[in-house]
Amino acid sequence: MTYHDVSFEKTHNLVALLAFCVPLEPSFEQWRETAEILTPYATEFRYPGDVLEPELSEAKEALNRAESLVNFIMQLLPPEVRT
Repeated sequence: MTYHDVSFEKTHNLVALLAFCVPLEPSFEQWRETAEILTPYATEFRYPGDVLEPELSEAKEALNRAESLVNFIMQLLPPEVRT
């Protein structure tokens, strides 16, 4: 969204952020389930030791999804802005 100069409110809610992305690139819609799964990792599961902690297998799956989403996003950006 920053690359496209789209203003958005800061949030950890990936579903809300996805709503800004879909009009710019409809293929983001395929990542809705991933956004729903990953959002709690930025909010509910943010600090170790909290009451809510994911199982190791769930955390590994979330990491795999996050890596896939980042790779998808990076492929959409022009090579000169990829880091």
